[in-house]
This record gives sequence, C-alpha cells and structure tokens, in this order.
Amino acid sequence: MFTSEQLVVYPAQGVGQIERIDSQNIGGSACDFYIVRIRANSITLMVPVKNASNVGLRTLVSTKEAEHIWEALRNNPQQTVHTG
Repeated sequence: MFTSEQLVVYPAQGVGQIERIDSQNIGGSACDFYIVRIRANSITLMVPVKNASNVGLRTLVSTKEAEHIWEALRNNPQQTVHTG
C-alpha cells in the first residue's frame, strides 16, 4: 500500500505523487482510491487501491538501481536489465 506524499510511477503517464487516499461509495460499496497528481503535466488520476498493481502503479527505483540500469544500457544498449 502506498502512502500520502509518496512518489510513484504510473506507466501511461510517468512520475506522480500520491496526494491522498479517498473513499467513495460506488454502487453501494465503499471503494478506496489513490489520488495521484502527475508531475509532468499536473493531471490528477484516481487509481483504485485494489487495482493499483494491475495498472502498474509502483514505487520509483532507487538511485543505486537507476545508476546500475544507466551503466548497463550505456555499455550494451541491447542488454536486458533486471532490477531487484
């Protein structure tokens, strides 16, 4: 589960920040949503908490992981890089 103010990646839009977690009543059932503001264009998304992983919402990679990926791609652009 993500927390308010956390930076996340939404694959179709890029890096965003979770502004808050809202609950709404939809069809008689309470549903929780992450309210995510995309940093590049200020679009606001409502991502259902229960489907967040299905749409690819995830945390950012660490600086160390990003450096590893960058170095691997620089040395061999055809290489597949796995992060842990």
